[in-house]
Parts: sequence; structure tokens; C-alpha cells
Amino acid sequence: MHPISTTILQKHMVRKTKDQKQAFRAYLVEALAGEGIEVRLESQKGFLPVTNIVIGSPAQARILIGAHYDTPALMPLPYIMPRNFLLMLLSQLLLVALPLAAGLLLGGLAGRLSDNPSLPIMVFMAVWLLFLAALVLGPPNKHNANDNSSGVLGVVETLLALRPEEREKVCFVLFDHEESGLVGSSQFYSAHRREIGLTPLVNLDCIGDGEAIILVVSSKVRGDARLYPAIRAAFDTQAAARSKTLLYDTPLSTFYPSDQFNFPSSVAITAMRKSPLIGYYLADIHSPRDQRLDEVNLALISGALADLARGLD
Repeated sequence: MHPISTTILQKHMVRKTKDQKQAFRAYLVEALAGEGIEVRLESQKGFLPVTNIVIGSPAQARILIGAHYDTPALMPLPYIMPRNFLLMLLSQLLLVALPLAAGLLLGGLAGRLSDNPSLPIMVFMAVWLLFLAALVLGPPNKHNANDNSSGVLGVVETLLALRPEEREKVCFVLFDHEESGLVGSSQFYSAHRREIGLTPLVNLDCIGDGEAIILVVSSKVRGDARLYPAIRAAFDTQAAARSKTLLYDTPLSTFYPSDQFNFPSSVAITAMRKSPLIGYYLADIHSPRDQRLDEVNLALISGALADLARGLD
């Protein structure tokens, strides 16, 4: 890894509070300036202030390469996300059902210990609201090597692998507030909608932990007779010398909720483990166990994206 990536892991892995994000942005701006790379910060005030980190021109770029840089909250419950849509839906329902059950149990207990008829409802609502608040406002997950320090490093490594004239073909973006509902990418697309048009976003999210690299390719990219074969050639070449599985999926076969949802043309890239029981899945994100960053994945993806950028017209 480049020394800039190493420093991000060592000193700026936690990027959740205002001060933590500012420190990360200040370091990245200074470090990339030392490489002769200009960084633009695009900020927007509001109920949820957003600052996206932009390198390059959305109007001139042939592709956008992005990742979210905000750190998730520490999840109060164990969490996995299966690739299979039905299993993923069941996992989300289970995640919701557990705090509901806890609220009902504690509310019922409060009702038995008190004559106040409204107390069970108050306890139930308090448990549910605390759970919802913990998902967004809870303490940062200090261990987030995969989600999404891996994506940040993927963007940085790709950027630094390119010569200045090659970088002009790409706009690199680190999105703020993905964990709050894809807010940063939504604001970026809204601000540059006319410039971007159908320029595809390649979104790197959780690429650091898993033996399979999965590319979720939108129909518009699949229909591009030049770009899609170029993507496959770049990734197939990089994967040939590494013991990694490559899967080229559609948004219907792999439902992957991330920043690419805000772009009509996109490729989402993630890495997943495989289980005989549930198939491919994301594991350990939003938890203290998120400590694995497979540098083979990082080298494969950044190398493929750099090769792709070099070959763009």
C-alpha cells in the first residue's frame, strides 16, 4: 500500500464525528497536494451538513470512482448481509424483530410492576427509539477496516496509480453520510446532474473481506458495448494471477444498497465470504470484528480500475 493509505489506517480510521472527518479531510488534502493532486471539498449546509471530497471534473470524466468515507455506528446486535435477496430481507426483519421483542418484554414487565397503564407503551417506545438512535447516532465503530476504510483506500490507491494525464479521465469522489441514508452521494449527483448524465459511478463498498469480488453492474453499463467489455477485461486480467472468484451480477441478482443507488449508470464493487448455508454474504460490519483488510482484494480492484482508466478514450 501507498504510505498515504497506511497513514489513513493508522491515524484516520475513525471518521464519524465532525472533528474526525475534518482531520481526515485535512490530512488527505495535504498528503495529495504533496503528490501534485488538487482536492476540492464540496460542502452543503443543512439539517445534516455534508462535505464530499472531489478530485477531478465530473463534466470531463469518462467514469466516476467513489466510496463513502464516513464511519458507521457500532451495531448493538450482530449483523450479516447475505447476497441472496430473500435471506437479506429476513436478516433485516430479524434485526428489527429483536428490539421489538425486547421492547415488548420490558414493557410487559413494567406493566406488571406498575399500576400506570401508559408505562408499558412508554417503555416499549423508549427501547425502540434507543435502538433506532444507536443505528445512526451511536458510538463509532472503531474497527472498520472493511466498512468502509477498504473502499476509501481503493479510491486512493487507484488515484495514485495513475499518471496526471490518465487521472483526467476519472472523477474520484469520497462521499459523506452514506450511513445516514446515502445523503452525500445524493447531494453530489443533484449538484452535478447535468454534467454527469449517464457517466457511470464505480462504487467501492466493503471490498476488504471476502474471497469473492462481486461487481453489481447496472443495465446501462451492461448495454455499453465498449465500457462493459473493458471492465471485464481489466478485472479478468487482474484476477487471473490471484485465487479470487469474480462474479458479474445484476442489481436483481445481488441487491446491494449503497451510493450507486443515486446514479442511473453504475457498478457497485464489494467482496463477500461464502458459507455452505447462506451462500455469499457480508460479515462483521458495524462490529468490533471488522478488522480484516485483504490487500490482495485491494491490489486486484485498484489495479483493474487503473487499467480500465488507462484504456478509456
